[in-house]
Amino acid sequence: MSFYKSNSAIVPTAWKDFETKVATLRKEHEVFADFFNATPAMAFSSNGSRFKGLFLNDFESREDKDCWTKPRPQNHQISHLRAKVKGDENKAKLAELETEYQKRKPTNSEAKMDDLLESMGLNWGMLLFTGIEWRLIDNIFYVKTEAKLSENMTEILGSEYNDALAQEKVKEKANG
Repeated sequence: MSFYKSNSAIVPTAWKDFETKVATLRKEHEVFADFFNATPAMAFSSNGSRFKGLFLNDFESREDKDCWTKPRPQNHQISHLRAKVKGDENKAKLAELETEYQKRKPTNSEAKMDDLLESMGLNWGMLLFTGIEWRLIDNIFYVKTEAKLSENMTEILGSEYNDALAQEKVKEKANG
């Protein structure tokens, strides 16, 4: 296992930019989901964060439940608009929902972390077999990984990494 810290403001800035993109993505999809009495389902992976669908509130009592896929454990309780429905009344409801869905859905459905990874000399493929942990502490970006980082990062001892994490915990306790 190797430990690194940022040696310039490039990596912390890329992290903050990514956090801002994720927060904006979540906020836009919360507004979108509210219209459908739902909560957005967001996924996080080595590529970033993305919108996956809707967690519908009170599915069984919804008037439009026939127009949505049923929340099931195998799809993590996420619902989507159905492609087809039975009955002319349901077809009209589905057409109306599809129109509103497309009109209201935010154009951006993903916040990629490519810029953050590139700022450290990485890409998401390098993380598939190595894993990575990171923390932003006092505007210094600390990383623990088996991947070899190059750009804008300096290799440090594990004790320096652990000391930074310990200091962060002390500050968190002090701030309550």
